[in-house]
Amino acid sequence: MQRTHKRFHLGIFGSQGKTTYALKFVSNAASQCVFLFDAEGEFSEVLDLQPARTTYELDQAIRSGWVCFDPHVMFPGELETALEYFCTLTLEASKRMPGRKFFVLDEAGTYVTGNFIPKPLKTIAQTGRRYGIDGVFIGQQPNELHNTIRCQLTEVVCFQITDDTALEFPKKFGFDVEAVRTLPRFGYICRNNRGGEARSPGPSTKASAGRRRSAPEPASIEEPGHSQSNVTPQADNLLDESQLPAASHLAAESQ
Repeated sequence: MQRTHKRFHLGIFGSQGKTTYALKFVSNAASQCVFLFDAEGEFSEVLDLQPARTTYELDQAIRSGWVCFDPHVMFPGELETALEYFCTLTLEASKRMPGRKFFVLDEAGTYVTGNFIPKPLKTIAQTGRRYGIDGVFIGQQPNELHNTIRCQLTEVVCFQITDDTALEFPKKFGFDVEAVRTLPRFGYICRNNRGGEARSPGPSTKASAGRRRSAPEPASIEEPGHSQSNVTPQADNLLDESQLPAASHLAAESQ
């Protein structure tokens, strides 16, 4: 049990750029292992990592430090059950592993609605810090995410959100909702629960050869006692290096 590990859960919401932002964030952050629930196959494709589809492959992936779980072989048509299984696996593996771990869930509202949350996921959100687990929860709108998770978020990144109901949570978290409503493509605002705020820079004029698109680039979180995973994913190919970091500054303040 890691009693000194402070709770850190990141929520990333809005339109274009959120998944890229999240992958860059966990790629740069020092950690022992990153657990990604990869139902759409996007994580493994973007990071150029082999998806884990069986218990053997999951075990090997944990040893490598990057776990992209494709649930469709073990749990065809049962994604909610697959998420519960993967959360349990993350908890049990993290108990045996020192240092920081990330649990990443994209389009979280698909599996965690306002009325239901798997018990192992609730455990990760509420007490995951005991095992060094930090959550990264990605979704279109924060109101689609179960309140149990929303209440545990220590840092929130908003890309453009225009729906009034979806803006209620950012407003409570301290965001200027009109600024969120009018953000440009790939523009974002990041706030932590201590009142810190950072914003994306203006559009870059620098051309980046070989980049797929211009998007935000969170920088690495440097923490003593945390070692990098054994596998280096290819998220660097996604982002414009001229973009400035945001979430890493706020994460450092909240540690």
